[in-house]
Amino acid sequence: MFEPTAPAITLCFYPAPVHWNAGIAQLSSMLKSWGINVHLAMLDWFKPEEFTPTTDMVGFSAVCEGDYILSLPYIRRAKALGKTTILGGTWAGLNRPVDRSVDLVCRGDGESLPQFILGGDQGLFESSMVVPDLNSLPLQDYEVFSGVEFDRALGPMAGKKLLPYVSSRGCNAGCRFCQARLQPPRRVRTRVEEDLTEVLSTYRPDAIYFADATMPYDDEGWRESWGELRVPFCGYIRADIEPDTLLWLIDRGLTLCAFGVESGDEEYRNTVLGKRLTDDQIITTTSILNRNGVPYITFYMTGTPGESWLGLTRTLKATKRFGGILMVWQYQDLTS
Repeated sequence: MFEPTAPAITLCFYPAPVHWNAGIAQLSSMLKSWGINVHLAMLDWFKPEEFTPTTDMVGFSAVCEGDYILSLPYIRRAKALGKTTILGGTWAGLNRPVDRSVDLVCRGDGESLPQFILGGDQGLFESSMVVPDLNSLPLQDYEVFSGVEFDRALGPMAGKKLLPYVSSRGCNAGCRFCQARLQPPRRVRTRVEEDLTEVLSTYRPDAIYFADATMPYDDEGWRESWGELRVPFCGYIRADIEPDTLLWLIDRGLTLCAFGVESGDEEYRNTVLGKRLTDDQIITTTSILNRNGVPYITFYMTGTPGESWLGLTRTLKATKRFGGILMVWQYQDLTS
């Protein structure tokens, strides 16, 4: 229930391709805890000329460049309507400059936005502020996405009700092709049992989707925070995961996972892409998953800089050798 006299902001993003935004869900919970009304606008609901936010402030989230480009007509529309336009999200934190229709850019975490809305504190726009302790944040706001299906149910999870949960920010892998390596060092939320117990009892999903860049299963505090909880879940791993740790995840309820192979050419994968992943490690991981009946999604990229025809051939062979549900991304240079 909105308080009519309370300060308010419209939070927007262009779903490309998932109709859910973890950053907005987290920010919404923070804003509401400060008594600020939150309106959600998913930008594929209407054409730019139909976009008419009712709040004076409009915040946009760009996870990648594609989101930013698709959102630009709506940002310009909001600016033309006299709104204060704010841009945040992973892409905004890593890239500059931005279109002049953007009034303020958040280059770090946005959890101090309430202080700006209520008191005019512009600290989050002047430096890349980071929340060091994710345990200090409230559980992300699921109600703001009420009625919006989380359409990330791939493979055998298709048709099931998945709810996303974020237990870390950043990634320790450091792959050269991934923008996550440019983010602040990984931070982990160690409240898995507490958080998921609330989510399960309130929303009764079929399974939980860990929306982390990679689940922080190497963090002892994260593993301990599970307690004795067992729940169907899926998420991203690395294929160099320790076998005992993978078996621990399966025991806790891992029903589907995904990981990047990227290239079937092991030398190229490691020397150019910086993946630090061997074929033997992939085979070990896929063997454990297959023996335990856990389906998995394998990600590959083609057309990446320096890829040879021989490398492409090896990638095609690897898709059969390593198995799994195949996902292939065609690399595109957006700067050309």
